[in-house]
Amino acid sequence: MKKLVFVGAGSMAEALISGIGASGLLPGEKIWVTNKQDTDRLKTLEQKHGVKTTYDSGMLFKDADAVVLAMKPKDAASAIEEIKSYLPEGMLVISVLAGVSIDAIETAAEKSLAVVRAMPNTSAAIGKSATALAVNSHVSETQKSWCRSFLTRSA
Repeated sequence: MKKLVFVGAGSMAEALISGIGASGLLPGEKIWVTNKQDTDRLKTLEQKHGVKTTYDSGMLFKDADAVVLAMKPKDAASAIEEIKSYLPEGMLVISVLAGVSIDAIETAAEKSLAVVRAMPNTSAAIGKSATALAVNSHVSETQKSWCRSFLTRSA
């Protein structure tokens, strides 16, 4: 994977980022993170985990292989509205949003995306999370395999 993007930088995003780093699955420079407006939080993640951060959506999504939706569920519709033009058909979108269905993500994006819905918990930071997965029909076998690896190594 060349680039993994996190939209949302809260405790669940950090738990997954921490788990990815600890597992050696991806180096920090291949992980990009953004949030709505908390620049201090982004600086903390940069310093602690070596990730890249930006509010420039063009730079954020350029060459991205997958996007993790990790904002608060109440912000999902507006966040997807803001990023949908950067998501090509078939883009792998991993949602860790409680209560936000795959159908709701596809409807908000107004296009066919490969959506994986995952329900890890913050124990992902230490590789001790139990994670359930659900996928839509657009998720390829390669994408499923990568998600299993990502979520079992980070979770």
